[in-house]
Parts: sequence; C-alpha cells; structure tokens
Amino acid sequence: MRNRYDLGYDSEPERTLLRRRREARRARQAELEQQLNMAANNEDDLNTDNNRVTLGQYINPTAESCGSTI
Repeated sequence: MRNRYDLGYDSEPERTLLRRRREARRARQAELEQQLNMAANNEDDLNTDNNRVTLGQYINPTAESCGSTI
C-alpha cells in the first residue's frame, strides 16, 4: 500500500527539483503579469471622460446625486 507522500523513485531528483522550481516561477510570473494587465485595464477604464467628476459636481448637488430623504 502506497503512502500519499510516496511519489515513487526519482532517478534524477535535482533535475526534477529544478524543473518544478522553474514551472512554479513561470506560473508566478504569469499570474503577476495577468494582475498587472487587469490593473492597467481598470486604470484605463477609470481615466475615461465618462467617469470624470469635477469638484463642482461634488459641491453642487443635483436631483440625480441626492438620495431619498425618506
């Protein structure tokens, strides 16, 4: 009966370790690049003219910006 940690015999453990480290590093880099791309896309969305709010819009309330008082 095999233990869940028993992965069998590895004739080249150093090579296997280096390969696994390389794969883990590439996976981390890919995840970081994906997060950076998502952040850049979100920043681009926030910088569009449709989303800009001037200070005057915060100071002068309008019917759309005021909620119900009830």
